[in-house]
This record gives sequence, structure tokens and C-alpha cells, in this order.
Amino acid sequence: MGNVMSRCGGVFLCALVLGLLLGDVAVRAADFRVAPVEGAPPPLDERLARLVSDAMNDYDLPATTDPNEDVVYVLKGKASAKGTAGGTATSVEWEVTRADGAVLRRLRTEDVAPYMASGDPWAALDMESLKRLAVETARTLEDSRDDLESAALSAPTTPAAGKEPLGRIAIGPINGAPGDGTEMLTQALAQVMAQYNVEVVPRAGPDVYVTKGSVELVDKNADTQTVRIDWQLNGPNGQNYGTVEQENDVPRGSLDSQWGDAAVYAAAGAGDGLVVLMQRLGPTPPKVNE
Repeated sequence: MGNVMSRCGGVFLCALVLGLLLGDVAVRAADFRVAPVEGAPPPLDERLARLVSDAMNDYDLPATTDPNEDVVYVLKGKASAKGTAGGTATSVEWEVTRADGAVLRRLRTEDVAPYMASGDPWAALDMESLKRLAVETARTLEDSRDDLESAALSAPTTPAAGKEPLGRIAIGPINGAPGDGTEMLTQALAQVMAQYNVEVVPRAGPDVYVTKGSVELVDKNADTQTVRIDWQLNGPNGQNYGTVEQENDVPRGSLDSQWGDAAVYAAAGAGDGLVVLMQRLGPTPPKVNE
């Protein structure tokens, strides 16, 4: 029924929202969205979120505060401030979730401003104190990047409660991926489909879509390989409804062992395209003669 082509720079370090008819491509600009910090009074709630987002970008953790931005993770904080003998102590309890709300990690950051304010302790916090909190938060997240990635892959993939699933899909074999690519791509795609409220099932059935992946790496030059991944969307009897095609240049050998973030973002782009196809086809695979 149609193909969807995905292409972006780096080691799959962006995910794509794919247009089926016009081929429009929008690059995911950020991995994290930082929400306004609960407990902090306006405008400090949004100011602290912006500072954390800026600090995360400095640590090579692409972040935004735009609530409309398509992201992989959401960072939410709940702050408190109180006067102490040493000044004004501020702490933030942070929670990192996937975009579908699955909780991946919790952390806590603290700071003490060397002065106090009578009455409202928040009045004692200056920009330097907020920046210290932001930098400490970004540093902690950067240190736990690998753990966060593993948690994102292992968190439950149940569709959102109370919502009718968009459809059901079985993830078939992914052939040709070196290293742990087959396992990581399979896990990551299951997470992405669950975020779209697609139920992932273990095997094909009469009302189940099936996707199969094919990975090919070709040497481009001494330092670079071109990676191509084709994701077929099929019916239970093997009928093909369309293909999501991804192509990217990566450092040579970078995917030979561990795929890491590459699996997460490749799956995000693939999931976007597969969902576009499923939305056009309907919640169950059409019969061949339909």
C-alpha cells in the first residue's frame, strides 16, 4: 500500500514523525521534556524547568520545556524549600518517565542558599542557587544515562488503561542486525508501539498485524557505514501493507556490539511510520480482497 522513508543524521540520534502521502519529515528536536516544577511558586516553577533544560543540553542530553514537543522521556520535579541554620535549603524530587508515563528513575537534588528570607523561603533563592540545582540534576542524569536507557527498554509495555488499543501487533524476526541489535530493536519497538496504545502480542493471529525487520550495513568508506532498516507491516497471512524504510550513516563498527541509544531512536522512527500505516488501514488487518 505504500512505503515510508526515514532519514536523519548521526547514529539514529533523532526519531522521525513520518508523512505517508507527502513524505514530510519532522526531526525530533529533543529527547527530554522538562515539566514546570511542582511546589515552586510561579514564575520559579517554569524558570527552574528552563534552567534544567539548558543544563541538560550542556551535558549533551537534548531537552526542551515545550509541552507540544514530541519526546522520548519526561522529567517531572516536586520541590520544597525551608529555612535552616545554614541558610535556605531547597530539594527537588525528580521522576523520569517514558512519554507513556511509565516511571523509569527517581532522583533527588539539593542546594543550600547561604541566606534566609523572613516568611517565604522561596524569596531567598537567587539565580545562582537555581542554576546549581539545575546543573546537579543534569549531571546526575548524565551519569545514569545507561541505566535510564536500560529501564526504558525493560519497563512494561501495556497500552494505556481505559483506552481502546489502536490495534494489535506481533513483532516478528529482525534479521541482519549485528551485536545485540535484534534484541534491543525488538524491545525498543515494543515500547514505542505501547506508547501509541498498540497492544504488542507474542504471535500472529487473525486480527493481528505483524512487523518484520531487515537490517543491512554497507561500508561507505574507511570511517563510515550506511545502515538501512526496512520494517514491513504485514497481515496474518503474509500480505504486505507497506514498508517503513530507514537509512543512516554511522561510524564504522559502532553497531558491531551494543546498539544502545541507536536502537531506541531507530525504533521510535519505525514506530511512527508503522502507526501511520495502521491508522490508515484500521484496527484489524484488512482481508486481501478488501
